[in-house]
Amino acid sequence: MSFYRKLFILCVAVIVVASLGRQADAAAPWLVMFHGNLLQNRIVLKDWHENQRLTLSVAEAANVPDRDLQDRPYIEVAYFWGPDWVNYPSDEASLKKLEPQAGNQHGRFYPAYGDAEAIVTFEEASGPLKRKMTPAGLEILAKYGIPIRVAKAN
Repeated sequence: MSFYRKLFILCVAVIVVASLGRQADAAAPWLVMFHGNLLQNRIVLKDWHENQRLTLSVAEAANVPDRDLQDRPYIEVAYFWGPDWVNYPSDEASLKKLEPQAGNQHGRFYPAYGDAEAIVTFEEASGPLKRKMTPAGLEILAKYGIPIRVAKAN
């Protein structure tokens, strides 16, 4: 095999690996807003890398019947995906005016409750609409004062 052919193959491989890395980096909302119900004030997660870790923490499907979630405490969640939101994390004035309805995706976070584990639900999603959250995701939420476990009333 000639030197130029090897160089060409190496260049193609580098480009493919680099583009795969960018695709993985692209999978996160710029903002994640937790609001309502259990929260007195809304909480906006605006660190893109942390939002990516949070997003990756809710990959596994949860086999939970709707009736099991019906009377559980929850927190509303709004996700802000795409280039329209890229400057919001650095603009406090815009963040204060931001309304949850403006998000591109919506769902709920159900903290652990009694023996039931924490669950994240989505109104629309590519993949399961009900998902489990890993301990790493729960740790991120706890860092911001989002309740990850709620005592069950007797």
